[in-house]
Amino acid sequence: MTSTVDYGTLAPLVKAAGWLASSAAAITFTWKRRVKLEPSEEDVPNGSRRIAGLLSAVSVGYIYAQLSTSDAIPALGRVLLVSSLTALAVFLVYLYLIGAKTYDVVYATGVNTSEKRRVIGGFRFLDSAKQVMAKRGINPQQCLEGRRYDPDKVWTKESRALAKVAFTLCYILLIVSGTCALSCAAILLLLKRA
Repeated sequence: MTSTVDYGTLAPLVKAAGWLASSAAAITFTWKRRVKLEPSEEDVPNGSRRIAGLLSAVSVGYIYAQLSTSDAIPALGRVLLVSSLTALAVFLVYLYLIGAKTYDVVYATGVNTSEKRRVIGGFRFLDSAKQVMAKRGINPQQCLEGRRYDPDKVWTKESRALAKVAFTLCYILLIVSGTCALSCAAILLLLKRA
């Protein structure tokens, strides 16, 4: 047995609070600090966070304007399902890209100190790098180390640029689809209780 709560004159406030909570979660996630698994900030620009935030806000506004009535519950459910599945699929692709296309680079921070950072490799090796890896039986990380951690001496510039675009696109799609899914779930919850 389901119970319905009558919020009376506070119903718009409760509805707005649900929106604010999902929006706050989306904004917090959009502006969060980077995770250690992610490539360095030089490889994927910070602008992608802002674009993801903008597209998320536009999407939430559109969903709210078009699908926040009880008549729109079936459409809202479909958008929730599609955006949830999209977020899952993009997350899995993003995990693959992180695992397969990011490499450790060591750079000097002082006279006797160094730090590691992650960089994005490419989809296509330079012919010289391919020959070295085949001849010596080494992997791309070892080849990168042997090339003084210069990614441009291992992968073609075009393939690195394409990999960066793939990372950025996955990141933006993940944030936007996840935000849409959260927003749809919040609206559905509020509409079912109304």
